[in-house]
Amino acid sequence: TCAAGFTGPQCEKQDQCASSPCRNGATCLSLDEGGFRCECAPGFTGATCSQDVDECFAAAAPCQNGQCVNTHGSYTCVCEAGYTGHDCASKYYPCDPSPCQHAGTCTQVDKLTYQCTCPTGFRGKNCEENIDDCRGNLCQNGATCVDDVNQYTCLCPPSYQGTLCEHDVDECSLRPSVCHNGATCTNTVGGFSCICVNGWAGPDCSLNIDDCAGAACFNGATCIDRVGSFYCQCTSGKTGLLCHLEDACTSNPCHAD
Repeated sequence: TCAAGFTGPQCEKQDQCASSPCRNGATCLSLDEGGFRCECAPGFTGATCSQDVDECFAAAAPCQNGQCVNTHGSYTCVCEAGYTGHDCASKYYPCDPSPCQHAGTCTQVDKLTYQCTCPTGFRGKNCEENIDDCRGNLCQNGATCVDDVNQYTCLCPPSYQGTLCEHDVDECSLRPSVCHNGATCTNTVGGFSCICVNGWAGPDCSLNIDDCAGAACFNGATCIDRVGSFYCQCTSGKTGLLCHLEDACTSNPCHAD
């Protein structure tokens, strides 16, 4: 890759195009003899392609049956009545091709006008607008209405079902159970509740209660949490449920003889 301002197989030539002298999308060519040449995009001219070509003053006027209006890099034609096309070269037939969208039926009223008969669910001059069927929708329980063609659907929240989201989902009948670890499920309108067994907590009884949080293991013992209970792992020389007793057997006072 050559440094900025240079080109060639060995970067030995000065790049006359480095400063981007060509305008309006032109292609710049760096010349071996020095200098550069711009190859202009259509609609532009001049050494650096900075001048707009006024197509409306060309020898052959582009608009055949209309008025030419020059634009930057191009032109547009304002067609006379009864003509159409980019250069106003085609006779205008209101329904050929049909401007009616979504399978609307085009009816020619006179030489220059037409009328679209729209299918059910659409409206507008060219049947371009899908009628919003969600106006006055009957979706229930906070559901979201999704518009379709001449109908709508209801996007239900998780706790409801049915065409209009009118039915409560019985979460307690779902499998696997929404309540964990042997809990009892009680269905409610729009939700459910779990009655946890001893040792579990949380909305779905999936949280093991830390029984060590309120435990009283003594003498440096380690508390080990269980489900609904805890266990004290005693240090040497201590015993008892809470490791609060001296272990008289630590010194092995008992002998076989």
